[in-house]
Amino acid sequence: MRRRGAWITGAVMSGTVNAAVDILLIVLSAALVVYLVVALLDPERF
Repeated sequence: MRRRGAWITGAVMSGTVNAAVDILLIVLSAALVVYLVVALLDPERF
């Protein structure tokens, strides 16, 4: 239970960091999806 409380406190302390990581993951996921779609639609390019 103490670890959970510490984790919650850490999450609150690093909220902006978590938000930045979430945005980074979303951007990376979007880039990967775009890359896969382009690779499927235009195989000659790769």
